[in-house]
Amino acid sequence: MPYLIRRATPADADALHTIFTSPGVVPGTLQRPFKSRAETRQAVANTPDHLHALVATTASGEVIGNAGLRLETSQRRRHSATLFLLIRDDW
Repeated sequence: MPYLIRRATPADADALHTIFTSPGVVPGTLQRPFKSRAETRQAVANTPDHLHALVATTASGEVIGNAGLRLETSQRRRHSATLFLLIRDDW
């Protein structure tokens, strides 16, 4: 099955919310477990420059995963970054 990896856009917010709130995903993150859909939409719409987020989609465009790199912004830690990978529970 072919997959497409592309930059996350505000149109992906609802699909990303589904991934972020999946029971198998939440325990492995440091995020709040019950984030609202509106909060997710706002976060995706206002992605900071130091966050490079990607989504994985099926050939039909269904978002099944989220990955990216979060660069540290403090002067002292600017040499480091956090890599993240989230996959929807049913995939």
